[in-house]
Amino acid sequence: MRILHIINSLQIGGAERLVVDLLPFLNDQNIPSDLLLLNAVETSLTKEFAASSHCQIFSLNASEIYNPLLIFKIKPYLKDYDIIHIHLIPSLYWVALAKFVSGSKTKLIYTEHTVIIKKRSNWFFRMVDRFIYSQIDKVICVSKQVEDSLHNHLKNESNNLVTITNGINLSKFSNALPMNRSELGLCDTDFVIVQASSFRPAKDQKTVIEAAKLLPAEFKIVFAGDGQNRIPCEKYAFEIGAAKNTFFLGNQEDIPALLAMADVVVLSSHYEAFPLAVLEGMASQKPVVASNVSGLAELVGNTGILFEKGNAQELADIILKLTNEKAFYEKMATRCYSRSQEYSLKKMATEHITLYEAVFSA
Repeated sequence: MRILHIINSLQIGGAERLVVDLLPFLNDQNIPSDLLLLNAVETSLTKEFAASSHCQIFSLNASEIYNPLLIFKIKPYLKDYDIIHIHLIPSLYWVALAKFVSGSKTKLIYTEHTVIIKKRSNWFFRMVDRFIYSQIDKVICVSKQVEDSLHNHLKNESNNLVTITNGINLSKFSNALPMNRSELGLCDTDFVIVQASSFRPAKDQKTVIEAAKLLPAEFKIVFAGDGQNRIPCEKYAFEIGAAKNTFFLGNQEDIPALLAMADVVVLSSHYEAFPLAVLEGMASQKPVVASNVSGLAELVGNTGILFEKGNAQELADIILKLTNEKAFYEKMATRCYSRSQEYSLKKMATEHITLYEAVFSA
């Protein structure tokens, strides 16, 4: 059984992180698994993957990943593998169409990493997706919420949806040595709050910036990540007078060390599917504070602390409480760490292997 994973690129993100962690594990379990990138732009994840994996890495070297001609570049790969495991759009569309036009019998699996967003919910995209998903043998949803969202989007009774929740390398975070604060311009006496996430529309860094404005000077907010909303957020921090309390680091190679250095981990979002950033914060033995939205509420609720989406004052009050009440802080950190143990990379990978074997033998 040979498996090829196909993804747009290894830009920093949850789907990309999953691929980088999963494939080496599969190969260690004697499940030959290779990787095809539509675009091989170099990132910290490409370097990590090349260093830690014995997989073959192919690239279509596409400067424009939405070019339909990629369908014909993908076709030759179908005949060399028993299963193609796809991640993200447009990889989903191009692989499904490549199978359709070639008549290939290769089994297709797709992982749905996010909830269906509005632009995919109009009638045209729904009809396109019904055809595309009909070419897929099994769709892995990273949470029950994602499964429900996709089922509602496709409006069908297909039984090809299955939920496999994300997992992480827990020891990488629990055993990490903390980053040197002085290298970031921070002091040992600072109370450091970290949000490690992309600056994409789903994320809500502005609320965290507003909370920074409400907190005393020794409270520092550190943002790790990049994306289209980073520069607007930096400008916003300056405009409201929170620039001295906020640090924008861009993409970071050593997230475990960054989280080990933090006092509290925050994830403020408008919506989520199954956020790895929350699991990573929990595995780092830190209290996790997240916005009360679907996807976060299921993971953080009754474990970490939720605040009303967009409510900077409530977020600031929670952070102050964590600072002032040591017993409360320790309780939240312990509960978060305990919850993270339910989401190991080994558990996730084992469930993938079971699914591969079922699809292969079907």
